[in-house]
Amino acid sequence: MSRLTHNHSDTAEATATMRAAESLLPEGRRLLVDPMARHFVRRPAYLVPARSAFAARLAVSLFDRWCPGLHGHVVLRARYADDAIRSTARAGVRQVVLLGAGFDTTAHRLPGAARFFEVDVPTTQQAKRDRLRATAGPTGSGRTPGGPHGSTIVDEAGGPTYVPCNFGVDDVGARLREHDFDPGAPALFLWLGVVPYLTPEALETTLAELRGVTARGSSLVLDYVEADALDRAAGHSGARRVERMVARRGSPCTAPSRPTRSPRHCPGTG
Repeated sequence: MSRLTHNHSDTAEATATMRAAESLLPEGRRLLVDPMARHFVRRPAYLVPARSAFAARLAVSLFDRWCPGLHGHVVLRARYADDAIRSTARAGVRQVVLLGAGFDTTAHRLPGAARFFEVDVPTTQQAKRDRLRATAGPTGSGRTPGGPHGSTIVDEAGGPTYVPCNFGVDDVGARLREHDFDPGAPALFLWLGVVPYLTPEALETTLAELRGVTARGSSLVLDYVEADALDRAAGHSGARRVERMVARRGSPCTAPSRPTRSPRHCPGTG
């Protein structure tokens, strides 16, 4: 199974909160500016750090003590993805596939970089589209305040192509083809914040499915959890706290308990 198949993913809202908080940090300190992220935050506990610069600084500091490295990981992978999109666009790649997109805003922040395909379960996609429409107003598009970073254009009509898919259940390659993805053209595949929640079988199956729609010149960026990160003997208490937290919220982490869970140990996937 993929992330949540009921309601929208809580992890999507949590990561949106981190991106929003990072955007409110001082200019010389922040690594990412995502003025749209705050519009996807609804939980009362998340609202304040997503909208107040002072609360954002305090929340990031406290969170880093509670779980060292997690906020930095979320922000760095988003920044890395932005840089990868710009780099591959300069090389002529015009398709970007966000696997397990959640509440990602890249397609709206970098609209001219490529054609974006967002792959996720339908419930998360619907929650995202509902919030985009609420942000844009009754016309479906418009200019929304971007806080200290200016305005953000929200236009669903010019946004990503939504591809409903449940990893390990649906054939992601077939779903992409059904939504006008061109398997003969190179693409950048971004698979961030998803792999730790997949079974080994779902991971290997999805990689094999992607191979069938991947042209020469394509690339894949993903993150995953090493087996020893959740080993009590290794002393990574913060990682175990996150594991318990996401499990309580319906997204149990199935991070590697053996080497085959690492993508570099998936033979035959290309």
